[in-house]
Amino acid sequence: MLTDLSRDESKRLAAIELLKNPDKGRDDALEKYTHLICHLLSMPMGFVSVLDEEKQYIKSAQNIAVTETSLSEAFCVQTLKNSKTFICHDTHQHPTFRDYHAVKEAPFIRFYAGCPLKTQDGVPVGTLCILDTQPRELSDEQLYLFEKIAGLISDFLASWHSVGYLDIVTLLPNRQRLLKDIEISAEGVFRLVIIDCIDMPLAYEMARSLGMAAVENLLRNMATELQARLPLTGLLYAVAVGRFAFFTHKQKALTLEDISQSLKGIQA
Repeated sequence: MLTDLSRDESKRLAAIELLKNPDKGRDDALEKYTHLICHLLSMPMGFVSVLDEEKQYIKSAQNIAVTETSLSEAFCVQTLKNSKTFICHDTHQHPTFRDYHAVKEAPFIRFYAGCPLKTQDGVPVGTLCILDTQPRELSDEQLYLFEKIAGLISDFLASWHSVGYLDIVTLLPNRQRLLKDIEISAEGVFRLVIIDCIDMPLAYEMARSLGMAAVENLLRNMATELQARLPLTGLLYAVAVGRFAFFTHKQKALTLEDISQSLKGIQA
């Protein structure tokens, strides 16, 4: 989930990796939001951006051809630095912006406004931006609409992340999140450990006899026990019913026997 990023830098960077990578459903929705704010405020240009440690990645751009820029040419660096809405009424008057290529050359940006897209715990993971080729002022009502749309985008991204990458029973990251994290960060450095905690025929019998609520409570209890007992340095994933997974670093001499000892005595 896009939560607790303020306490976990690796989790924040992983979230940014997910956001900057293409996702058709998500990006189509972002394009609609961007089109809406440009229409409401009569702005010729706008986009959603995601910034990592090196570049700005431009999503859902309206009338902007570029797809990424270096941070040295990114207006949104200033927005994220302030962690609040930043408005430059005339880029020609700004000591840094006036030297940007996008100001001196096409598309000749004169006005910029950016609003940070934040997680529930207030960590910025991107920006909503609007731009014009003429100096502009925003009225109080326009500023309200701009920040309201940015808040809706933040909520949408949190929901997209939760629905796509969260197991709804245990609230742990799911199989899709595991596959994405392997793609992003594993790079052959980690060992993947899979743990089966429940016999599926037994789970079906429990569901028939006691109802699904009993099985779901059992799975949640298992997840809690595993998180308490396993030597986790990262996330615990729920990859199927009663099946969990986690990464362990290859340099650590952690054997399956060590893991088995850690879990010894767990009661279902």
